[in-house]
Amino acid sequence: MTHGINEQDLESIKNNNIFSTHHNDCLCHYESERSEDVVIPCKFCKVLRLRRSFHSLAMTGVNVNTLAPCGRGLEIQKINFPSPTTSIEWERVPGGRVREGRGGKKVAFTLAEVLITIGIIGIVAAMTIPSLMTKIYKHQTESRLKDSFAIMANAVKLAEEEQGVGFDMTDVVKNMGGTWSPQKSAKVFDTYLAPHLKINFKYNQDECEKLIKYYPANGDTPYTDSNGACYSFMNGTSIAFWAGKMASDVSMRITFFIYTSPTKVKKIAGRDVFGFSIVNNENGLFIASQYPELTRDELKTKCGADNGRIAMNDGLTTGISHFCAALIRRDGWKIMDDYPVKF
Repeated sequence: MTHGINEQDLESIKNNNIFSTHHNDCLCHYESERSEDVVIPCKFCKVLRLRRSFHSLAMTGVNVNTLAPCGRGLEIQKINFPSPTTSIEWERVPGGRVREGRGGKKVAFTLAEVLITIGIIGIVAAMTIPSLMTKIYKHQTESRLKDSFAIMANAVKLAEEEQGVGFDMTDVVKNMGGTWSPQKSAKVFDTYLAPHLKINFKYNQDECEKLIKYYPANGDTPYTDSNGACYSFMNGTSIAFWAGKMASDVSMRITFFIYTSPTKVKKIAGRDVFGFSIVNNENGLFIASQYPELTRDELKTKCGADNGRIAMNDGLTTGISHFCAALIRRDGWKIMDDYPVKF
């Protein structure tokens, strides 16, 4: 089926850049030699774009379903342009594409269109992925910290049921003399807590010291210690455990760190490391967040401190990871938006 475009119609379109309603088969959009956009529409069809004057035309493609009302099932449609052009055939092909019958080339998006689309996707990804990863990491930290705390609290409870309410966990190391040591820490843990825990493996001393090393979020001086005993839990976290005296003139203490991301090379207090203590009062043993008398704002300040350890009024120095753990615990095991350590 052939439809000619008379000279009067064509000239009217070229000169006035208007729509012609004289042709009902298809809708063609091409650029004239004078670089003007010319559109020849029909009643029912969407635009088929023809570019580069009358002599060199290229198709960008159109859904084949949009041609059905116009082509009425015809496989070939011809559009005859006035001299000096020749008749151009357009053929419908599977998949909803249209190709030039004479050249046989399939039409797709231009390189510029593809690159622009990829660029937009890249910009959107760069804006959203970091935020998404931060939320995932925060949620993982909350979950692992709460889970590991519950594991340790349950082990303490089971040990107390076995040994008696308020028993002294450090009794097995009192005759060993001296202050902290990895041997004392391991002795207490292995005697009373390990039987009630599912432990993945125990760190050797060198690996334990590497695990313990961490940095304050806003400082460059690491905290190191060689007196703890370290264990890996089945949930992917690890703990460093201390039992003994910090000095010969103070009482025995039990404290431990939970490492929510133990494989990280540079671990940050309050992001990867969280401190707790096991204390004994009139109600028996329990896991405490140190200095419960501190306000939430005071916990925030100490959690975000530049120094890894803070001297307290009781004469002891306490790692900032304890204050960060206390803050998260007080907030219902959630890392709030005003949390001082950035993820």
